[in-house]
Amino acid sequence: MSFQKKSQVAFAALLALSGTAVHAQTSEVQSLKNTVEELQRQVEELRGLVRQQSVSSAAPAEGESQESVDARTAASKADIQGLRTDLENYKYDQSRLQERNIPSVTRNTRLGGTITLGYEC
Repeated sequence: MSFQKKSQVAFAALLALSGTAVHAQTSEVQSLKNTVEELQRQVEELRGLVRQQSVSSAAPAEGESQESVDARTAASKADIQGLRTDLENYKYDQSRLQERNIPSVTRNTRLGGTITLGYEC
């Protein structure tokens, strides 16, 4: 066989094999697309279940106390910020109270009053 015929045969064989590979790739791509679509459906189902549980768990059951409902409910950012603000206010009030009632130095501090001593037998 001449070189030209060999290259034509090789090219034809390569073309035939690549067609099979392309077909195999398209079937793999389609399979992956189906898998992704199935996973998206499952995620949406799970989101729906989470929404239902959050709505049903937020509603208090009959005879349930407010404390138990609060224990189940997650704190929001506003709740946490409110708690921080309350803590800062408490710390400020305690600091001012300490400054007013407790002398910062003991030197030159006058105490007024009378001391009486008694002895009983």
